[in-house]
Amino acid sequence: MIDQTINKEALFNEVKGSLFEFLVGKELSSLHGNEFLYLKSLSKDYAKVLQDQDRMIRLFYPELRSFLEASSRRMAEKMMKIYPGFKTIQLVGKASHAGGNELAEGDLLLLNDQTDEKIYLSLKISKKNSYVNSKSAGVKSFLTTYFPIEGASQVQEDFNFFYEHQYEQMARDLHELENIAYDSSFSQWKNLNKTELPGELRFELSERLIEFYRTVALRLSGILLDFYKRNPVQFLNSLKSVTGFSNPHVVQAHLFHDGHAIESIAIDILEQGLWDKMGEVCFKPTIGASVEIVSSMMTIQLRVKPMNKFTSPAVKINCAYKLTKQLT
Repeated sequence: MIDQTINKEALFNEVKGSLFEFLVGKELSSLHGNEFLYLKSLSKDYAKVLQDQDRMIRLFYPELRSFLEASSRRMAEKMMKIYPGFKTIQLVGKASHAGGNELAEGDLLLLNDQTDEKIYLSLKISKKNSYVNSKSAGVKSFLTTYFPIEGASQVQEDFNFFYEHQYEQMARDLHELENIAYDSSFSQWKNLNKTELPGELRFELSERLIEFYRTVALRLSGILLDFYKRNPVQFLNSLKSVTGFSNPHVVQAHLFHDGHAIESIAIDILEQGLWDKMGEVCFKPTIGASVEIVSSMMTIQLRVKPMNKFTSPAVKINCAYKLTKQLT
């Protein structure tokens, strides 16, 4: 039941995000008198996906559909004021994968026809006071993916060995607590129809699993702190990637809301210049399964969590961040 609820919520958030991206582009192109070209640029397949998503929202969440229309219009009006010359709008996020890494952090491509400048607009819609999700990677490739500092490959290899040892020890402990003969694939566990979902474990097992995640997070925190001390400039560049700013043309537009009241929304426009104000960072003590890196501008959270079921050794690092204060 918990698994179904999580999957349903994830699907709902994906649909909400897709429609918001499309509607912001539609409203922005309409303000520039280019709505026909914007709609024409959509592939037929993705237009059909959007139609199905829109139908689902209208049927099950009609109040959300009205909110998305109103909030996307508010976002488009703000973008129009800040970037008035960018009149050609294309939806490039989930609708297109042809652009490779250049499109990886953008949902909308904004083009200035006079200067040939371009902006990859990354749109985020979140509840007020929440962290904004940015990146995610498997635990065994996280360091080499986002922190390509000298020696990172060897550090990643050592970290993977540590992780595998900790996972095996945790798995052995769970089997012992349930009086089940240990095997690395949890086959006997599954044959006995024991739960594979973290949220359904009884207290003692849940505490042992949480301890495992906390131990991994603690080791990760120590590695990243060492990276920072060795090369602060490179480390801060890596944090740009973690928060979705590796592309120099990316602008992030955050819409924060409280329920579906349009008067509750706040909008932040985050440009590359934000990173000029970062200054020094510090590491908060690791209490839960998260590493928190704090600056005067934002808190970055790197959370260790299972891909889905704890019976698989696949674990990911979810990256998110929150500004110290909203910019608006």
